[in-house]
Order: sequence, then C-alpha cells, then structure tokens
Amino acid sequence: METEKTPVDAMEGAGRDDEAGGALERLVPVADSTADTIRETPYLHINVAIGLLAVVAFVAALYLARAFFVPLLIGILASYALSPVVEWLKRCYIPRAAGAALVLVVLVGGYCRIRVHALVAEPVCGR
Repeated sequence: METEKTPVDAMEGAGRDDEAGGALERLVPVADSTADTIRETPYLHINVAIGLLAVVAFVAALYLARAFFVPLLIGILASYALSPVVEWLKRCYIPRAAGAALVLVVLVGGYCRIRVHALVAEPVCGR
C-alpha cells in the first residue's frame, strides 16, 4: 500500500515544530483505487465472457460478410495503385473522371484481350 506525506492539521500540531522549523508531517495511506475497483467489480467473470463472445461474433460476422468485404478491399487497393496513373493523366490536362475511366477501359480491355487470345490459342481436341 502506498503512503503520502501530508501536513498535520493546525489543531493537532499546534505548538510543535520539527527540526527544520516547518509543520509536522505524517504518513497517510493512499488507497489504490484501481486494484480496489477490480476486486469489487461484481460479475467480473461474466463481463470477460461477454467480451469474448463479442469478439467471436465480430470475427464470425466478418467471415460471413467476406463476399462483400473482399471486392470492396480489392477496389480500394486498386484505386490506390492506379492513383499515380490518374494523377499523371490529370497533369496532361485530362479531367480526373475521364482519366480514371480511361485507365479502367485500358485495364479491362487488356484483360479481355489476354483471355480471348488464350481461348483462341488453346488446341482443340480431336483435330
């Protein structure tokens, strides 16, 4: 337990001085309120259990909503990755919206070209 020095009350220490000529001091115990609060909290084990259940429910909700969050996060990452190209087009006096649309058209067109080329170049069985 911690202690703290406090001056003695005027009535209690009247007429007495210590060696330094100042007021007398005594040690007064200081309550450790944090430890007492934790010890006195009723149903602490129930609060911990509810907290754990909340964490499990949150993780389960994220797992079940992955069909929503995964494309959302891919979109956010793609916007950050393509931002320098859009900014460069903006410096070339192309409006930001038109630059973003142009970048997306080029990306989707390139992907489609690769996929079509892979389908055409695939050997057909039986020939």
